[in-house]
Amino acid sequence: MDTLVHVVRGEGVLTTEDGEELLRAGDVALLPRRTVRGFRAGEDGLEYLTVHRRRRSLTIQGPRD
Repeated sequence: MDTLVHVVRGEGVLTTEDGEELLRAGDVALLPRRTVRGFRAGEDGLEYLTVHRRRRSLTIQGPRD
C-alpha cells in the first residue's frame, strides 16, 4: 500500500531513490509501496503525519522469562 506524507509544521528534505525533494508545511507527498525513504529536518524542525493501510498492531512486550 502506498504511503501519504503530510507536512504539518516546519520544513526539510525527503530523500528517495529518485533524489531529494524539499518539503514545507502544507505539502503532501505520495510514496509508492516499498519506497526507501529518509527525512532530514530543517533548522526549525520537521513535523509530518503519515497515512497508510492499517496493519497488525505492533506491541511492546516485557522481557521473556
